[in-house]
Amino acid sequence: MAESQDKSDVNTILFTNLQLLGLDVVGMEASYKIPFNKDMFNLPNKAGSEAVLYFLFQRLNPSLCQEQFRDCWPVLDKKTELQFRKKSTIWLTNIHKEDAESRLPRVNAALLLSPGGGKFIHLLYSFSTYVLVNVMKSEHGWKAQDSIIYPTLQPRTTALGSVMKSAVHDSLIREKNHFFENLYLTIDANRQWKDYASELVKDIRCLTKSNRELEHEKRQQVNILADNCIKQGISLPAKRTVTMFDSDQDSPALARGQRLQKIKSQWNSVTEFNDHASEAREIFYSVVDSEASRCVLDGAEIGVRVPGLLLRQCSEEIHKRGIDNVYSGGALNLVSLVQLWNISLNMYKDQLKSEPLPSLATEVPHLRSQAKDHQSHLRHIQELSVALFFNLSFHFLTAPTPPLSAVTRVSHQAQTSPAGLVAGFSAVTGSTPDALLNVTSKIETAVQKRVEASTGLKGVP
Repeated sequence: MAESQDKSDVNTILFTNLQLLGLDVVGMEASYKIPFNKDMFNLPNKAGSEAVLYFLFQRLNPSLCQEQFRDCWPVLDKKTELQFRKKSTIWLTNIHKEDAESRLPRVNAALLLSPGGGKFIHLLYSFSTYVLVNVMKSEHGWKAQDSIIYPTLQPRTTALGSVMKSAVHDSLIREKNHFFENLYLTIDANRQWKDYASELVKDIRCLTKSNRELEHEKRQQVNILADNCIKQGISLPAKRTVTMFDSDQDSPALARGQRLQKIKSQWNSVTEFNDHASEAREIFYSVVDSEASRCVLDGAEIGVRVPGLLLRQCSEEIHKRGIDNVYSGGALNLVSLVQLWNISLNMYKDQLKSEPLPSLATEVPHLRSQAKDHQSHLRHIQELSVALFFNLSFHFLTAPTPPLSAVTRVSHQAQTSPAGLVAGFSAVTGSTPDALLNVTSKIETAVQKRVEASTGLKGVP
C-alpha cells in the first residue's frame, strides 16, 4: 500500500514538473492522439516518452537540442527512432557523469527501448527535477544557496541515516510552510489591491460624474448670464463666450481628438510605406505571375565587330578565360561579349594610367592675360552701349508743322549721329510729317545694325 502511494506521489510530482516547465497538455494530446497525464507511463509508451524527452531536452538547452536531434526529429521510422534513443542515452549519461547534483540514475539502452514502469518514471522524475532547477536558475534568478543541501550518506555515517532523513524531512516541511506563508501573503495582498483598485475606480467614476454635472451647471449659468447681459444691453468680451467652456475643458473630447490624431499619423505612415513598397510589390507580383520571363535579351540586331588590336594584345587573356565566339549558332553570345567588353575596359584603364595627364601650369599666365583682355573689352563695350543710349536722341514731330525740307532734317541728324551712318540713304523731300518719320525709322535701324555689327551684342539700345 505504501509502495503504491509512493509511486502515485512520484507520478504526480513528475506531471507537476512538466506543467511547471510549460508543457502544453492539450496541444500534445491533439498532436500525438494519446493522453498526457500522471499515469501515462505506467505501461510502455514510446510516442509519449519521445515527446516528453524531447521537450525536456529543449527546455534544458534549446540550441544543443536542435543540433543533436536535427537528423532524427521528428521520429518517423525505425532508423530515426534508433538515432533518437542513442543520442538521448548519450546526453543523459553525460549529465550523470559531469553533474553529480543531477541525481540521475544510470541509463541504459534497454530502459529507453521499453519506456514504461517504475524505473523509467523515476528517470523522468529525476531528469524533470534537474531541468526545472536549471530553468529556475537561468530564467528566474534562483540561487543555489536558497535550496536545501542534501547530505551524502557514506559508510562511516550509515548509523546517522535516519537522523539525516529526519533533518531533511524537517527542512522540507519548514521550506514548504515558509512558501505557503508567502503564497498566502501574496494572495491576500493581491486581493486587497484589487479591492482598493475597485474603490478607486468607483471614486473616479463618482468624481467624473460630479465634474460633468458641475460643467453642465456652469454652462447653464454662463448662458443665463449672457442672456441677461443681452437684455440689459451690456456687451460681453468676444473671448468670454460659451464656446470657451466647451473646447479645452471637455476632457473626453480632448482625449478623442488625441486618439484621432494618433490614428491619422499611423494611417499616414502606413500609406507612405505602401507607396514606397509599390515598386517592390510590382516586381514580386511579376515574378509570381511569371511575367519576368516574358522579356528577353535579343541581340540579333547588334552588329559586333571585335578589333584586331584587342585580339593581338589580349589573345593570352582570352585563351586563359576560355571566352567562346561572339556568335554561337547564329545567335549573339552575350556572355562572351560582356567578357570582351571587360577586357577592353581594362585595356583603356591601363592605358589611361600609363599616360599622365597634361600639365596646364604653363598655360595659366596666358589664360590670365586673355581673361583680363576680355574683361577690358567687355567693359569698353558696356561703356559704348551706355554712350550710344544717351547720345542717340531723336526728336519726333508730334503736331503738324509748316512745310519743311526733309533734307534739312536729315542734315541735322547727320550732325548728331556718327559719321557715315546714313551715307546709303537718298535725299527725300516732302512737306508732311510722314516722310520725316520714315527717314527717322531708317536711321534708327541703320544705327542699331551698325552697333550690333561693331560690338557683337544684340538687343543693346
